[in-house]
Amino acid sequence: MIILENQEEPSSKYKTVLRRFYAIVIDIIIYLIILMFWFIPEDAVYQFNKNGYSESHFEIYAIYVGLVNIVFFLYMILTQYYFSQTFGDKVVGIKVMNQREEHIKVRQLVIRNTVIILYFSLLYLTEFKLLIRGYKSSEIEVEHNLYVSIIYLLLIIFLIINSFFMLNSKQRKGLFDIFSETNMVRTTKKEEH
Repeated sequence: MIILENQEEPSSKYKTVLRRFYAIVIDIIIYLIILMFWFIPEDAVYQFNKNGYSESHFEIYAIYVGLVNIVFFLYMILTQYYFSQTFGDKVVGIKVMNQREEHIKVRQLVIRNTVIILYFSLLYLTEFKLLIRGYKSSEIEVEHNLYVSIIYLLLIIFLIINSFFMLNSKQRKGLFDIFSETNMVRTTKKEEH
């Protein structure tokens, strides 16, 4: 662990790094459940393949992914706005607050959650693009693997940079905390009930 010189040990209420990880895993599971219940039937996808690649089919899926992401984005924003925490945050005992540890504003929540939504949108659109092209050639598969690799590489770079900021900040602030002027704090026993 890299700690900058003259860095004080963070208050226990800011020690949320692992809890954040567990919370996002829980929230991603909720996202996947949303996808399962609101999924385009596989028969429709195979029908797309029979007719070959079609921009209109990709646009239909893009709209679908956009709607699912909007629902997830609203889940993140509305739960954090009204309860200061998502379901995942509640389970692991953390909440999001502004820098003065007051209730957070919608603008801050939009900034805070944008990266997650962009990542999932790019990943699902890339996967579906390959699916509707029908795996017809190795060139398409190589192109797909390149896109997915770039998306994962960008995520890894973001996570490394974000982790560096979290580990070197007294209040354990990640990039999204800095840009949105928020803090993740542990909830007290009184708040959990």
